[in-house]
Amino acid sequence: MEEVLLEIDDRSGGKIGFGFVRIPPGDFLMGSENHLPFALEVPVHKAFIGKEFFVSRFPVTQEQFRAVEPRNPSVFRHAEKLPVENVNWFEARQFCRNLGELAGRSIRLPTETEWEYVCRAGSTTEFFFGDDETKLSDYAWFESNSREQTSPVGLKKPNAWGVFDMAGNVWEWCEDHWKGDYGDFPADGSAYIRGDDRQPRRAVRGGSWAMDAFRLRSSYRSFDWNDNRNGKLGFRIIWEG
Repeated sequence: MEEVLLEIDDRSGGKIGFGFVRIPPGDFLMGSENHLPFALEVPVHKAFIGKEFFVSRFPVTQEQFRAVEPRNPSVFRHAEKLPVENVNWFEARQFCRNLGELAGRSIRLPTETEWEYVCRAGSTTEFFFGDDETKLSDYAWFESNSREQTSPVGLKKPNAWGVFDMAGNVWEWCEDHWKGDYGDFPADGSAYIRGDDRQPRRAVRGGSWAMDAFRLRSSYRSFDWNDNRNGKLGFRIIWEG
């Protein structure tokens, strides 16, 4: 997939880049029948992405976050290129707005549908690389190999579209309000929004360094409180072009 670099002036007077991958329009089957006793991933349904967009190749890093915001909130700071974490949903969305103003672009969080479309990268298997979870360590940082901390982005294999860290490392905030199943869920790629920003729960995707393999499947979905922060919560961004 085509990569596009978006550069901004950072706070030190230099420049910092954000690498994006162009994602084409298309459709896919969203969800899975291989779910927990709670029916979070059903009904499996065809979802449509009507226009192209660009997704960040990596979760937002601490270096990138500091270039836009005057602080680094992260719990883990043991290496360069670590994903930023310990940010709540409001802070992730504000970062998008601030970066958009600096870059003169429309930047936002992904919707759940966009996130799963990107993660699957055309696959129909439980993981974007297949169904064999013994291969997960090649693609993700999770409870079996993380040493209970985040790791620098981009060290594991990407998915078929060249996007890294879609499974593990940090949970990624989505734009959507949390909904416990896909009944009455939008099929056009838009976010599921009911009410306003005071709704307390937002969807998160991808699992984290602390999760087991089951929770790193492409269809797995969960939520967190929109004002919560911890060392497992990060995000990646969408550029609408």
